[in-house]
Amino acid sequence: MKFILPAALTFFAVSQANALELTQSLALNTDVTFEHKIDANTTQVDFAPELSWTPMSGLELLAGTSLDVYDRANGFTMADEFDTLPTVTFGAEYQVPAVDNMELAIGTAYNFDTKERDDVTIKATFSF
Repeated sequence: MKFILPAALTFFAVSQANALELTQSLALNTDVTFEHKIDANTTQVDFAPELSWTPMSGLELLAGTSLDVYDRANGFTMADEFDTLPTVTFGAEYQVPAVDNMELAIGTAYNFDTKERDDVTIKATFSF
Protein backbone atom coordinates (compact mmCIF):
# COMPACT_ATOMS: atom_id res chain seq x y z
CA MET A 1 0.00 0.00 0.00
CA LYS A 2 2.91 2.36 0.73
CA PHE A 3 4.02 2.08 -2.90
CA ILE A 4 0.57 2.20 -4.53
CA LEU A 5 -0.46 5.61 -3.17
CA PRO A 6 2.73 7.45 -4.21
CA ALA A 7 2.67 5.71 -7.60
CA ALA A 8 -0.97 6.67 -8.18
CA LEU A 9 -0.34 10.25 -7.05
CA THR A 10 2.72 10.50 -9.27
CA PHE A 11 0.65 9.26 -12.22
CA PHE A 12 -2.00 11.89 -11.47
CA ALA A 13 0.56 14.58 -10.51
CA VAL A 14 -1.20 17.18 -12.62
CA SER A 15 -4.66 16.35 -13.87
CA GLN A 16 -6.54 18.86 -15.99
CA ALA A 17 -10.19 18.48 -16.76
CA ASN A 18 -11.39 19.58 -20.17
CA ALA A 19 -12.50 23.18 -20.39
CA LEU A 20 -16.22 23.77 -20.14
CA GLU A 21 -17.12 26.05 -23.04
CA LEU A 22 -19.79 28.41 -21.67
CA THR A 23 -19.95 30.50 -24.86
CA GLN A 24 -17.76 30.76 -27.94
CA SER A 25 -15.33 33.07 -26.12
CA LEU A 26 -15.94 32.15 -22.45
CA ALA A 27 -14.66 28.97 -20.81
CA LEU A 28 -14.31 27.49 -17.32
CA ASN A 29 -10.96 25.72 -16.98
CA THR A 30 -10.49 23.58 -13.90
CA ASP A 31 -7.26 22.00 -12.68
CA VAL A 32 -7.14 19.37 -9.97
CA THR A 33 -3.61 18.80 -8.70
CA PHE A 34 -2.59 15.73 -6.72
CA GLU A 35 0.86 16.06 -5.14
CA HIS A 36 2.85 13.68 -2.96
CA LYS A 37 6.33 14.59 -1.72
CA ILE A 38 8.28 11.42 -1.08
CA ASP A 39 10.98 12.83 1.23
CA ALA A 40 8.60 15.00 3.27
CA ASN A 41 5.93 12.26 3.19
CA THR A 42 3.15 14.80 2.56
CA THR A 43 0.12 14.56 0.31
CA GLN A 44 -1.97 17.45 -0.96
CA VAL A 45 -4.91 17.89 -3.32
CA ASP A 46 -5.73 21.33 -4.77
CA PHE A 47 -8.69 22.49 -6.87
CA ALA A 48 -8.19 25.53 -9.13
CA PRO A 49 -11.13 26.86 -11.17
CA GLU A 50 -10.31 29.56 -13.72
CA LEU A 51 -12.60 31.62 -15.92
CA SER A 52 -11.15 32.41 -19.33
CA TRP A 53 -12.51 35.01 -21.76
CA THR A 54 -11.12 35.41 -25.29
CA PRO A 55 -12.56 38.69 -26.67
CA MET A 56 -10.32 38.56 -29.77
CA SER A 57 -7.89 36.19 -31.40
CA GLY A 58 -4.61 36.00 -29.47
CA LEU A 59 -5.89 37.74 -26.30
CA GLU A 60 -7.06 35.77 -23.27
CA LEU A 61 -8.28 37.34 -20.00
CA LEU A 62 -8.16 35.11 -16.92
CA ALA A 63 -9.55 35.10 -13.38
CA GLY A 64 -9.16 32.18 -11.00
CA THR A 65 -8.36 30.93 -7.53
CA SER A 66 -6.83 27.90 -5.84
CA LEU A 67 -8.59 25.94 -3.11
CA ASP A 68 -6.92 23.39 -0.84
CA VAL A 69 -9.06 20.25 -0.70
CA TYR A 70 -6.94 17.80 1.31
CA ASP A 71 -3.58 17.60 3.01
CA ARG A 72 -2.17 14.72 4.98
CA ALA A 73 -1.57 16.69 8.19
CA ASN A 74 -5.06 18.21 8.45
CA GLY A 75 -7.17 15.79 6.40
CA PHE A 76 -10.08 17.19 4.37
CA THR A 77 -9.63 20.98 4.37
CA MET A 78 -12.15 22.18 1.76
CA ALA A 79 -14.60 23.39 4.45
CA ASP A 80 -11.84 25.59 5.95
CA GLU A 81 -11.53 27.44 2.63
CA PHE A 82 -14.91 29.08 3.24
CA ASP A 83 -13.83 30.57 6.60
CA THR A 84 -11.89 33.30 4.78
CA LEU A 85 -12.41 35.22 1.58
CA PRO A 86 -10.44 33.97 -1.43
CA THR A 87 -7.38 35.29 -3.19
CA VAL A 88 -8.28 35.72 -6.85
CA THR A 89 -5.67 35.93 -9.58
CA PHE A 90 -6.27 38.15 -12.60
CA GLY A 91 -4.27 38.17 -15.78
CA ALA A 92 -4.11 38.65 -19.51
CA GLU A 93 -2.08 36.73 -22.07
CA TYR A 94 -1.44 37.88 -25.61
CA GLN A 95 0.06 35.77 -28.37
CA VAL A 96 2.05 38.13 -30.64
CA PRO A 97 0.65 37.55 -34.17
CA ALA A 98 3.85 38.27 -36.11
CA VAL A 99 5.97 36.09 -33.81
CA ASP A 100 4.31 32.71 -33.17
CA ASN A 101 6.69 31.76 -30.37
CA MET A 102 6.34 34.98 -28.33
CA GLU A 103 3.72 35.60 -25.64
CA LEU A 104 3.16 38.69 -23.52
CA ALA A 105 1.42 38.43 -20.14
CA ILE A 106 0.40 40.65 -17.24
CA GLY A 107 -1.07 39.48 -13.96
CA THR A 108 -1.75 40.17 -10.32
CA ALA A 109 -3.78 38.75 -7.45
CA TYR A 110 -6.14 40.32 -4.94
CA ASN A 111 -6.70 38.95 -1.45
CA PHE A 112 -10.29 39.81 -0.54
CA ASP A 113 -9.68 38.86 3.10
CA THR A 114 -6.80 41.29 3.71
CA LYS A 115 -7.96 43.72 1.00
CA GLU A 116 -4.46 43.80 -0.50
CA ARG A 117 -3.25 43.46 -4.07
CA ASP A 118 -0.11 41.49 -4.98
CA ASP A 119 2.58 42.86 -7.24
CA VAL A 120 1.65 43.38 -10.87
CA THR A 121 3.87 41.19 -13.02
CA ILE A 122 4.61 41.82 -16.68
CA LYS A 123 6.20 38.95 -18.56
CA ALA A 124 7.40 38.29 -22.10
CA THR A 125 8.06 34.66 -23.05
CA PHE A 126 10.00 33.67 -26.15
CA SER A 127 9.85 29.92 -26.80
CA PHE A 128 12.26 28.09 -29.08
